[in-house]
Amino acid sequence: MVRLSGTPVNRRKFLTSAAMLGAGAVALANTQCDPAIIRRLHQIEGRRDPRHAVWVWQFSEDGTADEIASTLAAYNLAAIVKTHDGVEWMANFDHVPGAIDSPAQVATIAGIFEGYGVPFHAWCVVKGVDPIGEAAMDSLGRMIHA
Repeated sequence: MVRLSGTPVNRRKFLTSAAMLGAGAVALANTQCDPAIIRRLHQIEGRRDPRHAVWVWQFSEDGTADEIASTLAAYNLAAIVKTHDGVEWMANFDHVPGAIDSPAQVATIAGIFEGYGVPFHAWCVVKGVDPIGEAAMDSLGRMIHA
């Protein structure tokens, strides 16, 4: 038994957790920005290519969009922002002003990040319970942001 924070964890659970963390680190290390965003950044004199991206889950946990964007800009990082979970916008879980509640809000948040020169990527949790609804939400957000 291994003890983490005073809680016993069996060997199998410990090794599984360690493997998952390692896989997550490798996945994040290989995250690449969209080539169109890289081209736009090259057009801005003095900008370096962003090498890493930061996952943004809820503004109530991570900070306001402006706070996050200004910090990421200072460190030349991109943002990967969660927009919805299944067919529910993040505002259903994140009860702060400005939480993502529509495709228009996705565009607003993207504009905030891009205003700081921070490449914006949207992500969501696909549950597969309502595939048509989930695809519609994703495509609406992309059309408004384009």
